Amino acid sequence: MNPRIVLSAPALVVALACCICPLAVPASCAASAPRHRMLLQDEGNAMLHLVDEKGGPGWSASLPGNARDLQLIGGDRVLAAAMGGGYFEIGLADGLIKKQKLGLGAVQSARRLPDGHTLLAGNDLDGSQGIVVLDLDASDKQVGKTVLPGLGTLRLMRLTASGHLLFGSGANLIEADRQGNILWQAQVPDAVIYKALRLKNGNTWATTGYSATLTLVSPDKKILRTVGGTTLAKEINPHFFADFQCLANGNLVVANWQNHGPGHGAEGIQALEFDSTGALVWQYQQDPAKISSLHGILILDGLDTRLGHDERDGIQVPWASVTLGRPMPSRSSLPLLSARTAPSEFGLRIDGRIDPRTRFSLGDALRVSPRP
Repeated sequence: MNPRIVLSAPALVVALACCICPLAVPASCAASAPRHRMLLQDEGNAMLHLVDEKGGPGWSASLPGNARDLQLIGGDRVLAAAMGGGYFEIGLADGLIKKQKLGLGAVQSARRLPDGHTLLAGNDLDGSQGIVVLDLDASDKQVGKTVLPGLGTLRLMRLTASGHLLFGSGANLIEADRQGNILWQAQVPDAVIYKALRLKNGNTWATTGYSATLTLVSPDKKILRTVGGTTLAKEINPHFFADFQCLANGNLVVANWQNHGPGHGAEGIQALEFDSTGALVWQYQQDPAKISSLHGILILDGLDTRLGHDERDGIQVPWASVTLGRPMPSRSSLPLLSARTAPSEFGLRIDGRIDPRTRFSLGDALRVSPRP
C-alpha cells in the first residue's frame, strides 16, 4: 500500500538574488521572486512530498520503513534509499512506488548509474563490518561490493567526476575508490557529516549535522567557508543540516532536520536557501499538518525529469552531460548515432566504439547533447 494525499502548495516567500537578506526574506522582495518546485523528504512522518510554489499539482506519499536520499533516474521517476534495506523508484506524476528492492540491511544511500547499475551504501551490509557499498546490476543481482572497515555513521554517498566514492564518517570527509582504498580524507571539527559534494574546482561542500552549517573544504583540507549556524534567526532553529543541493546559480539549498518521529512540524524553518555570499535568500515554512521533520530536499526547477541526473560535477546535470572520468567530445566532433543490438537502442560512437555510458533511446539521444 502506498497511500497518497493530494496537497496544494502553500504560498511561500522567496527573495530575489539581488536582495541582501542576511537573516530573513523581506516581504518587499516576495512579489516578483521565483518559486520552487521541489521534493521534500519527511523523515518524521516517513513520507515524500511534491510541492510546487507556482500552484502546480502536488502530493504526499508514504514510504514504508522510511527513506533517505533522492535522485532523478529518468522516466519521470525518483530513486530513494529504502531504510528497510534497498531502494524505491517513485513516480513523479502520482507519488506511487513503481518498483522496490528490499531486504539488504541498513541501506542509507542509493545511486543509479547511467549503465543501469545501482549502488547501495550503508553500514554493516552483506555480512561485512564498516561502511559497505553494494553494486547491483540492472536486474538487481549483486555483482560487486566495496568494504571500508572501521568506518560508520554513513548517511549520503556521492560519486566524484572520476567515479570515486565521496561520503562522511563522523567528522571525516572521505574519498575512496571502488576497491576500498582511501584516497583523500579531511576533518571537519564538531561535524557529523551528512552529505558531501565535490565541485569542479576541487573544493568540497559538506553538511555538518548538529553544527547546522554548510562547510567548504579545499583539496589541501583547509576550511574555506562556513554558511549557516548560529548566525541564523532564532525562529529558524538551526538544529541539524542534512541533505543539500548546489543550484546552477551557485546557491545552496539545505534541509534543516528537527527530530525523529511525528509532531515536529511546528519546529523551526526546515528548508533554507543561501546565495553565494552566504546570505539567506529563501526559506520554506512547512505546514505542520502535513510535515514533521525534513531531512531531504531536491529542487526540480529547470531539470528535465525524463532524464537521469547526477551530482558528480557538484550540481544536478543529466547523465549525458556528466564527465564520468574523462571529457565528453565537443558537439562539433560528435559522430553519427549508430544502432546497437536492439533497434530501439543507440549510443554515441567514440574512438570507433560505442561508449556504453551514453546509451539512450532514440528520443533521448536526439534530445540531449553532451556538455561542450
